[in-house]
Amino acid sequence: MLLMVLSGVASGCRYERIVGGRRPFEGLPGAVVGGEPTPKQTTGGVDGLAGAGGVGGGGVGGTRAGPIRVEAEDGTITLVSRNPRDLMVHVLDTLGDEEPELFLRQVLSVRTIDRFYEAGYEPVEAYERLRSGFSDIDALLRSMPAGEISANARFENIGINMFRLSVRGKARRGLRWTSFDMVIEDGRWKLLWFGQS
Repeated sequence: MLLMVLSGVASGCRYERIVGGRRPFEGLPGAVVGGEPTPKQTTGGVDGLAGAGGVGGGGVGGTRAGPIRVEAEDGTITLVSRNPRDLMVHVLDTLGDEEPELFLRQVLSVRTIDRFYEAGYEPVEAYERLRSGFSDIDALLRSMPAGEISANARFENIGINMFRLSVRGKARRGLRWTSFDMVIEDGRWKLLWFGQS
């Protein structure tokens, strides 16, 4: 009798298998898919971090919610930052590819630019400072390859529309910067600055 009950219960169980979808680290730095490193995405990016959509936004390479770097026919570039991971890509791209104008217009927050003016500096100095510390910024962002959903990351609200993403645990070792602050301005994620927290 027990066997009949168990067999009835077992036949009512459903087995589900996911055969498609995005792999957790697909398109991120150092990610390997099928034995081959993932290529730099066509939407812009540094070594495969491009278009890596995080919570609330685009998929890898922008395949789900559209590209994160759009170039118009006239050559005008628009950077789309739907989430912190998109911003991470834009920071690495604009600093790594030496695009100061694009960085200042579409990556760096107005709040940070205003602070530079208030301190008597031109905003381009913000770019130059970060460009000179590119290897430190690169190390920080690559220590959290899945952005705000990385297992070793802490994502917290630090003010109205302001957030901090910091790396935790062993991944902090050897990093000059351990966090970066962001703000949502006009519906886009923008960089406030890097720090230690």
